[in-house]
Amino acid sequence: MPLYWGHATSDDLLTWDHHAPAIGPENDDEGIYSGSIVIDYDNTSGFFEDSTRPEQRIVAIYTNNLPDAETQDIAY
Repeated sequence: MPLYWGHATSDDLLTWDHHAPAIGPENDDEGIYSGSIVIDYDNTSGFFEDSTRPEQRIVAIYTNNLPDAETQDIAY
C-alpha cells in the first residue's frame, strides 16, 4: 500500500479539515516518507519566476521510498 503525505488545515489546532493528499508516489510499490515543507518567500531556491506570489512559493523536500532505493526528492 503506497504512503502519501496527508494535507489538513485548522484554524484552532483542535478541529481539522482533511484534504486530498499533498504528495504521493508515482507507483503503488513506492512511498513518500519524512520531509519538510517551507514557503520560500524570498525565492532563495531560485525555483520560481518573479511573477509567482511569495505565499505560493512552496518547496517540499522528502524521502521517496522506491522498491530498490531511497531518494531525497524536491517538489515545488
